[in-house]
Amino acid sequence: MYTRFAAVLTIIVAIALAGIAVEKRNLWLRRALTLQEYRLQELERERTELRLAIEQLTAPQRLVDQFHDERRN
Repeated sequence: MYTRFAAVLTIIVAIALAGIAVEKRNLWLRRALTLQEYRLQELERERTELRLAIEQLTAPQRLVDQFHDERRN
């Protein structure tokens, strides 16, 4: 009688521990995904800033080139 009770109790504890392990892994994966999404947003923001800087730095040269092209015609 006690053996059955101990076996059932052991199975219940094992199932509970397995559930905790699955939830812990799920939480870890969610954190990793959130961190990746944050890094992606930061990279997209940085890319946008760099593209804006490129546009600002090349705009004067384009204006000069355009002015020279107009004078040649």
